[in-house]
Amino acid sequence: MTIREWNQAEAHKYVARVFVCGYEQRSQFVAKNHLGGSKRTLILDYNCVGVGHYDQNMEFFTEENDVDFIVVDEALGAALTSWLDALVSSLDAEEDIDVLLDVSSCSRSVMAIALLTFANVLGERGRVTCAYALSAFDSPPDGELPSHISEPVVGDLSGWSDDLSRPPCAVIGLGFEPGRALGCIDYLEIPEVRLFMPRGVDRRFESAVHDANSVLIDEASENALLPYDVLDASTSYQKLESLIHGLLPKYRPVLIPLGPKIFAALSIILAIKLHPLICVWRTSSGAVAEAIDRHASGEIAVFTTKLTAKG
Repeated sequence: MTIREWNQAEAHKYVARVFVCGYEQRSQFVAKNHLGGSKRTLILDYNCVGVGHYDQNMEFFTEENDVDFIVVDEALGAALTSWLDALVSSLDAEEDIDVLLDVSSCSRSVMAIALLTFANVLGERGRVTCAYALSAFDSPPDGELPSHISEPVVGDLSGWSDDLSRPPCAVIGLGFEPGRALGCIDYLEIPEVRLFMPRGVDRRFESAVHDANSVLIDEASENALLPYDVLDASTSYQKLESLIHGLLPKYRPVLIPLGPKIFAALSIILAIKLHPLICVWRTSSGAVAEAIDRHASGEIAVFTTKLTAKG
């Protein structure tokens, strides 16, 4: 079964569901709207007591039966591996392992750790559905914020090429943070770009994305601008995959997934499948950035795939 739309995924029973307890109100949204249940449920706990809706989210998740918790810290990968090993050992040897991962309140690094761990532990038996609760529109930040963190999303996705004569090419999922995408290109000194423009969310958001990246958009060639539908993640993945395969013979692609986190999930999944050929980069203002308590818009984007780590 291939699940592409939430109306198919909402009643599907997964072997495991993984949700995130963070400070955003939307941390609960996918869990509240998934009716199919699962054999096991895991909560990745950001442990940010008193921030935003964290306390209410924790109260909601602790009301569930048979729920396990793992704190998001430096030991996350090892703890998640142990949890998955125990899950796999409890299943029939031939049983497929369908996992639902809610990426709505995931940081990009946590998302990468989770997806890499699924790939490594579950192997060919594993199939992951990434669900993303879209955020209701909120005003973009005033002015540019400095990027105190600019690095590969995790070490395993830092990319490697046997032909360093090929120039890098940045493939950027645009967000509405002013100057953030342009700052990445300047920091990495990348001469070639492709820009993925989010569509189908909210015209105010689309306008804010364009305004925040106007300089970069004006300088890019017409062929470098690639619209993608946030709610049609399957088609967006195919578009991203096709682009990367087209770039690989001439360039060393660097994926920089800003904007909606479903694009980050698609980027990380593709990088895992093509490992170690492409790099996934993250950038943020770190502790300088304000913690914004985002509410769900009511729409959920879904993407389902098998994960097979190579190399």
